[in-house]
Amino acid sequence: MDGPDGDGFRKKHLFRNSLTLYSYDRLTAKRNTFIHNDIRWGGGNFLTQSQATNFHTFATRMTLPHGIPPENFREVTPAEKAEIEKADAAWTRPPQAIIDTWNAVCRQYDVSHWGDKPVGRYNEDTGFFELNGIKDITADEAIDILTVSHLEANCDPKELYGFGWKSIAQSRGVSRRTYFPTKVLGLGAVYKDTFRNNTSVEVVAFRSYYGAYAGNGSTFAGTFDGCTALRDAGDLGAALPDATAFRGCTALEEVRFGGLYGTRPQAVYDLRWSPRLSLASVKTLAVSADKAAASATVHPDVFAKLADENNAEWHAVMLTAAENKITFISADPDA
Repeated sequence: MDGPDGDGFRKKHLFRNSLTLYSYDRLTAKRNTFIHNDIRWGGGNFLTQSQATNFHTFATRMTLPHGIPPENFREVTPAEKAEIEKADAAWTRPPQAIIDTWNAVCRQYDVSHWGDKPVGRYNEDTGFFELNGIKDITADEAIDILTVSHLEANCDPKELYGFGWKSIAQSRGVSRRTYFPTKVLGLGAVYKDTFRNNTSVEVVAFRSYYGAYAGNGSTFAGTFDGCTALRDAGDLGAALPDATAFRGCTALEEVRFGGLYGTRPQAVYDLRWSPRLSLASVKTLAVSADKAAASATVHPDVFAKLADENNAEWHAVMLTAAENKITFISADPDA
């Protein structure tokens, strides 16, 4: 059998060898265990970072410190390595004025009445801008997002057509992967058609004067209708969505509710188009906002997990919902 450096290693395969190291705490005499992963790649290919960065490094073998998983790295061919190196060499640092403006806008959300929750930054270690969990925003994208986002606090909770624009027609030319969160001072805002047919948006976030969520009682009418790339719709609080709020959201994984209303007939919680909904998201559909009977419609794949008594975590959500007088309904997204 060939050794790790022989011909047998040239197969396209990732080797992970765990090395266990021990140390002792002199005060407690307890042994601490540290796992180091040694990862290698043969066949002439290379390992490089899997996360977005403009400063790639390449190797055929790496010893990873404790806490760094091998999944943080990926295989690339020599041709791919050359393309990545070419792109890294072409990168130029964004103007400091753009970096300062971006960071300043991000800091506007780091106060208690907007939720005291960071939303983004310029990452010096990667050369990318970050916002709402998206970590590979380029300088050009950052300028666009700053330009089209609704950055001012909306004191009057009226309809926020097209995310701050006067009409849907005007909003069609400003589809972006994400935006700075809305800032609404009052309750009961009407997010009517805000992102309708925006096929670019991936992540949305809301802020109200009461925290890092949309103000309770806010209406979501057609808000995400046709948003086929949307992965995270944010925290909607105790929202009032209509039947078209999530229509066509086939990529949706995360959305959080502050409770379902059973006494508001205009509130329709229909997520039949979203087979990828996370367990954490579905858990928020099992909570009542007014202790009245309500229902939530989900994709058949989601319902199957809820109904499966052998799937303890998911089935527990269905039982909790029943205790709160909430019924899950399965519906065909094409019906």
